[in-house]
Amino acid sequence: MWSADRCEVYSSFLSTRPACTAWVHDNRSKCLGIFTRAIEEMNANGLCYRNPESFVSYIQNQGFRDTGTAAAISVDSISKLDQDLRNANVMVFRLGAGRDTKGSRFALAKSEAVDMSDYFLLDSLLFSTTAPKLFIPSVSYQSLFAFTLIPKFTETSLVNLAVFSGLLGHAIGLDQSGTISAPATGQSTYTFSFSPRRDPSPMWEHYKGQVEVDALLTGYRQGIPVAVIVESKANSGLGSLAKHKLLYPYLSLRPTIPEYMPILLVYMRTTRESDGFHFRIAEYEAKSGDTSVTAIANPLDCKVCHLVLPLHTAYALAS
Repeated sequence: MWSADRCEVYSSFLSTRPACTAWVHDNRSKCLGIFTRAIEEMNANGLCYRNPESFVSYIQNQGFRDTGTAAAISVDSISKLDQDLRNANVMVFRLGAGRDTKGSRFALAKSEAVDMSDYFLLDSLLFSTTAPKLFIPSVSYQSLFAFTLIPKFTETSLVNLAVFSGLLGHAIGLDQSGTISAPATGQSTYTFSFSPRRDPSPMWEHYKGQVEVDALLTGYRQGIPVAVIVESKANSGLGSLAKHKLLYPYLSLRPTIPEYMPILLVYMRTTRESDGFHFRIAEYEAKSGDTSVTAIANPLDCKVCHLVLPLHTAYALAS
């Protein structure tokens, strides 16, 4: 039983925790993180994984209040990972619905890297040695004029800017003479299986779970048709990307893309600075057998670049 003094200390500490960490108080006044018991069970049994289960059932069985499924198990950057999971080097995955249960399922897997770089693309590591280069569009200013009228860009509009200015094609080496399709975006439910780690590990089913595709486009590279899946992030600084945000769209779309087309997975981080738009782009060419989160898009396997598009708007720069 926790003492009153210990709970008081934790209550004081609670105010300093990131907002994404879910904290609850049960009827015995214990102060626990929502994943504390799951982590303790994994450690006690020497497990690298916690198999899929209903999130709602899990919190109810632990006597917790519903703290919101999306915030707890839908993680797209390391800053949004629950602090207890981060301290324990454990990643959480949202796995869609259960075949025999209602609501979203989740599973946990331990990271093999101290900085969790096997589950996250860390901008500070990925782009640290890439010097910025000026990119001058070959298209007319008139064709890009509409982008100068937007006060604040969405991640989708930044993909459009990168495509229509020719910057994205230049960054990943698409043929200038070939036709690049307009970006297609979408959000739907998909079913596929994947493994959380490289080593012999369980295959988990993502069943009828929601997957968002920021952009899918096609073009030619060295005369060969390719499909490009883009995950776009934009803010006032650098950050990180959960690698399953590349793997999930790839596994969702792989059945519909012709087998003869290589698939390029592209992570695009855009910042808007005083000298224009800075596009930091990492490209990974998917392999036919890619089903593991930790096996894809590792820094040594990615081609990276940092291009600056000197396009200025009539508005103050958005943060």
